[in-house]
Amino acid sequence: MKTALTDRAIKAMRAAAKPYDTFDAIVPGLGLRVMPSSVKSFVLIARYPGSSNPTRRSLGQYGALTLEAARAKARTWLELVARGIDPAEQVEAERRQRERARRITFGAVIEDYIRLEVHGPGGETHPRQRAAAATVKVLRDVLVPLFGHRPVTELTADELLRPIELTGQIGSDRALVKLKARKRLHRPGRKARPAPDQARALFAFAKMRLNEVARARWSEIESEVWTIPAPRMKGRNSGPAQARSHVVPLTSALRKVFDAMPRGKRGEYVFSVQDGAAPIAAGGAHTKAALDSEMLAILRQRAEVRGGNSDKVVLRPWRNHDVRRTCRSTLARLRIDPDTAEAVLAHRRSGVKGIYDQWERLPEKREALEQWSAFLADLIRPQPISSTGRKRANVSA
Repeated sequence: MKTALTDRAIKAMRAAAKPYDTFDAIVPGLGLRVMPSSVKSFVLIARYPGSSNPTRRSLGQYGALTLEAARAKARTWLELVARGIDPAEQVEAERRQRERARRITFGAVIEDYIRLEVHGPGGETHPRQRAAAATVKVLRDVLVPLFGHRPVTELTADELLRPIELTGQIGSDRALVKLKARKRLHRPGRKARPAPDQARALFAFAKMRLNEVARARWSEIESEVWTIPAPRMKGRNSGPAQARSHVVPLTSALRKVFDAMPRGKRGEYVFSVQDGAAPIAAGGAHTKAALDSEMLAILRQRAEVRGGNSDKVVLRPWRNHDVRRTCRSTLARLRIDPDTAEAVLAHRRSGVKGIYDQWERLPEKREALEQWSAFLADLIRPQPISSTGRKRANVSA
């Protein structure tokens, strides 16, 4: 007997003296098998490659696998079978690929980076980078002790940024001890002191996302979308964490930004200081300081309009990655569904969805970004001061 399975119906099924199956009316071959022990598992009956008879295979236990995920997995298996591929072999190949990725440690990536990008063909005697010795020392003395043993695909931006910030505050020696990467200080008699230069060097290596925008080219902008190519996205060259191109719908506000940029005659970089020949430098300390100064001036001007003391206004410390976090939090506040919100930030979804659902969600992302744009516009739009009759502040961002 077939029935459209529901969570309520599944939870109501009771164990019997013998195992029994209840098949789904929505996905062919998908069923729920109830064991005498009350364990419930999803199964898929199909003619798998190499067998002429239908065979039952387990998809996963109910609870660990949702009904929605079971249907998605069953459909994927049926597609593979139709192409003559055994799903079990596909799963094993993916497992081996993930295992290979896990064996690629952060320390190994660091050494590859030093060999290829820091030293280059000339080696240590004729390095590619001018400050090669200092760069190598920072990488091997700070990042490798912290993360060298970790699979590179499992590291997050927040994990990398925490020691960078701490290094800027108290120096790498004390930061490593505090983060338990070392048992004792190398220089115990030396007082803790900020190390902003070292922190900037670490950040320059570990920074993410800024170059996606800074290196935008006119050829990437077509019609109403901007496609950021895979080589400029976060990720690896192959494997489960392989970088993918990211399609960004152009909101009306973003279109105005691009339309306002002059077309360079020497190259096609959108944001350039060399007439299009080279991109602007993203994430530099000078740029960040200038932006902080302008933001503080706006906040103080608004305080004066409200009749407050502008001298007491301060700008809370922030970093570029905070903008992504704020965007994600605001999308949730605007009731954007989680899958679309993650897609806006080019985050790869985990589990079955991440592997098999390749839908770009372009209409959904466009709507989400339009709402985010409207939220920002309302946030920075000058507000009238009606209670005192003061004029509106002529402030714009």
